[in-house]
Amino acid sequence: MFYNEKGFLRNQTFGGVKILSKDFSHNFCATSLAIWFLDDGGRCSNIFQCVFLTVDNYTSDEIQQIQNKIRTQFNIETRLSQVGVSKKG
Repeated sequence: MFYNEKGFLRNQTFGGVKILSKDFSHNFCATSLAIWFLDDGGRCSNIFQCVFLTVDNYTSDEIQQIQNKIRTQFNIETRLSQVGVSKKG
């Protein structure tokens, strides 16, 4: 998924950018989401029902795969936000 025994899967060709493994879609589960939230997520301080997951360094296509998987598997709508910019997914 996101991790292997050495940590995040990295694409050495592009300077250590995080990549999704090929089996991401098949192995993503509630436990995966919980671990990701605990490691690279949190609650938004100004919005009561808002949480975030960090997706820095993933490609746009990979982020879209993540958003689609979270929407279809958990019925959770996501939004891509960057400093001062928000894009609903």
